[in-house]
Amino acid sequence: MHEDDETGMKDKLAIDFLVALGPVIGCSGQDTFYPSLARELANFFNTNRYLVIRYAMHAKPEFLSNHAMQDTAVSQYLDQYYRIDPLLRQVREGGVKPVLTFDELRQRSADTFFYDAMFRTAQIRDELIFMLPIVNEVYVAICIDRSSTTFSEQDIFRAKLIFDTINMVHQQHIRLSFVNYGTTDLKNSDIAMLVKDRKDREIFRNTSWGATITAAMQRDIDTLVAATPSGEANLGPDCILKWSELSDTNPVAPAGQVLTVEQKALGYATLEASDLVDQLQEKYQLTSRERQIVSMMVQGEPNSRIAEALEISTGTVRNHKHRLYYKLDITTERELFIALLELAQI
Repeated sequence: MHEDDETGMKDKLAIDFLVALGPVIGCSGQDTFYPSLARELANFFNTNRYLVIRYAMHAKPEFLSNHAMQDTAVSQYLDQYYRIDPLLRQVREGGVKPVLTFDELRQRSADTFFYDAMFRTAQIRDELIFMLPIVNEVYVAICIDRSSTTFSEQDIFRAKLIFDTINMVHQQHIRLSFVNYGTTDLKNSDIAMLVKDRKDREIFRNTSWGATITAAMQRDIDTLVAATPSGEANLGPDCILKWSELSDTNPVAPAGQVLTVEQKALGYATLEASDLVDQLQEKYQLTSRERQIVSMMVQGEPNSRIAEALEISTGTVRNHKHRLYYKLDITTERELFIALLELAQI
């Protein structure tokens, strides 16, 4: 594709999508913004399933809108599975890609079993994800889900073409949220947030800031922020303070500062499948063949590939799995996944 053709297609898609985003833009600065944006994106990619999740460096993820997962799946995710969420890993390790898919993340992983089991719980086959920055390495992920098919290369190409348009609308929402004293997602966020102008006057303070920040913590914050224009520091054993400068052209607080305080949550769990399989073999006295089969299941291999690799029949693989499940007192792969997670003690 020639550069002029690509530019023309990008402009046309952006214009078409801006027209579709008219009602979304009207929701900027309100708590209906993210559900409206996610719904329009889902329609654009011919599905009706979507999630909106806020990710941060230290805090537990927050659901802002859910039109895909059952309540039980959400509870399981927040209790445990979030720690193996590849999006959390990207945010906490840096290098967040603006557009990506779950299938892409899965293909880059050696141990697909954990990803697959987590997404099967949510009945998600593939997910197209837009990672929208807020402030201080906090992101909102707009996740467009499909239950039975993957997103095509054309879908991903279209998503990349419209990303700048979506982010422009999103940044307008953030700016309006700072000056809207009504109910917004930032106002009610678990992440405490404060915005000050260049003269140190408060422009925005959310509910969590008032609930979290004690007088002693505020004194520590004032000292830290006065010493350097941006940084990160512990606030006692349970909180992390991050602060950064706003640009001179910021329409809300030019050359001001934005401060966030996150409650520490358990981080991304790096699960080494081979170590967990070793522990499983020792705990349940698995045979070497059963261990081989579990190792290949963790890699997402079907019975046919396992049989080919081990030079046995698919019927023999099924028989080994039956004995394996009997030893572990389970009946499904999902229960095997849970048993491995319990060994990891995440």
